[in-house]
Amino acid sequence: ITTYSNYDGLGNVGKITDPNGFVIDLSYDARGRVISKKETLASDQIRTTTYQYGAFGITQTETNGMRETINYNDNG
Repeated sequence: ITTYSNYDGLGNVGKITDPNGFVIDLSYDARGRVISKKETLASDQIRTTTYQYGAFGITQTETNGMRETINYNDNG
C-alpha cells in the first residue's frame, strides 16, 4: 500500500511512502507548485530534485552526486 501524508494547508501531499518503504518528501511554493522532491533510494542515498519556475519555463535540477539541469518551456 502506498501512503500519502503530511498534507499542507493547500491540500498538497508532503510525504509519499511506497510499499517497499521508499519515501518521497515534497515541498511546495505559495502557488502550490512542487519546488523540491527528496527521494530516499534503496541504498539509503537521498536524491534531491529542485524546480524553479520562471517566465521561460521550468528548470529542474537533480543532485545525486552529480548536478544536472533540465529546462522546460511550453514546447516541452
